Order: sequence, then C-alpha cells, then structure tokens
Amino acid sequence: MDGQALSPALRVDLTMADGTSHAFCTIACARSWLANQPHATPKQATVRDAITGEPIDAYTAFFVQSKLVTNRANANNIHAFRFRTDAAEHIRQFGGQLIADPFEVE
Repeated sequence: MDGQALSPALRVDLTMADGTSHAFCTIACARSWLANQPHATPKQATVRDAITGEPIDAYTAFFVQSKLVTNRANANNIHAFRFRTDAAEHIRQFGGQLIADPFEVE
C-alpha cells in the first residue's frame, strides 16, 4: 500500500469474511487499509512477534504502542508480542502502553 517491501518480521496477513486475503508491511498499513474499507471485516489477522518474527494470531497477541517506529513511511509504532512479559519489557525500554487488538477480529 505504501510501497514498502513485506518484511517477514513485520508482515501482517488479513483474511476477510469474504475469504479474500491481504498482506501488509506493518500493523499501521493494515489498519489504514481497513479504515478505508467500510464493509471489510477481518475474519482472521496474523501478526509477527516483535521478538522472534514468528506468526501469531492477533487474537492472542499483546499489542504495545510505543515511541519505537519500525516504518517511517507509515509511522508504525504498534508492536505485537506473543508473551505479555516481552510486551512489558518493550514498554520498559521504549515507553508506551498496552493497547487492544487493533484489528478487532471476530
């Protein structure tokens, strides 16, 4: 969407209620696209753990909005973590706070 390559460590995959799939470079990019799709509802969202880069279901992830920007093109500062302890350590290092699932997956 913003011309950035899909980094395996930051990639977001959305599967929509209609069965279509979309890949994005960051959480911010995926959220921006969703905001412009008034009737698009994600059935599933897969994000990457900020520590390992491994895919995790957004429903089980811990999200932190912090001062650390991972993509200047879209100002992504939302990070996903598999474990709450990793999210807490990120907050300790970079500030910020836990936030709700940014995709509100059904």
